[in-house]
Amino acid sequence: MTVKKILQKYKSINQSVKAGIWFTICNVLQRGIQFLITPIITRLLTTEEYGTYTLFTSWTNIFLIFASLNLSQGIYYNGLIKNENDEDKYTASLQGLSGVSTICVFFIVTITYSVTNKWIAIPYPYIILMFAVILTQPAFGFWSAQQRIKCKYLGVLIITLLIAILTPLTGIIILKVFHLGGYAIILG
Repeated sequence: MTVKKILQKYKSINQSVKAGIWFTICNVLQRGIQFLITPIITRLLTTEEYGTYTLFTSWTNIFLIFASLNLSQGIYYNGLIKNENDEDKYTASLQGLSGVSTICVFFIVTITYSVTNKWIAIPYPYIILMFAVILTQPAFGFWSAQQRIKCKYLGVLIITLLIAILTPLTGIIILKVFHLGGYAIILG
């Protein structure tokens, strides 16, 4: 098949299939970048620092589910379809609920930190960063879900790849300039 035939075939595909193809490519590229950057990060950090970084990432993913109620996932897609005329109100209410829930869980963790620190095993400044990530991550999830439903893949593709590239790059730069160890990668 020539490039011209491939382009003609691509142009004949409907918009939702194109969006699906690009979201898949974006996901593969994002995972590929993470895969490629891991050996670099492991060489720059000590074993203990890398352990703290992976522990931070694991706890962030766990707390994200409970603190944000994971509202930017399946429930949001269904609600967007049912509330297509009130999309902005629906999004704002779920974003607000997610934010309030995250803040409540943050206060619970903060109040009980002397007890929860034994099983979380992350210094308190990392906890603050973790909840800052959890507080902001659903906003991107809501926006990208809206774009996916509207089959607008270009913006999501660009932003996702920029985040996938700039996040570890920023962490590495902070690490090299300020010598903050694993904390630098987390800040990035």
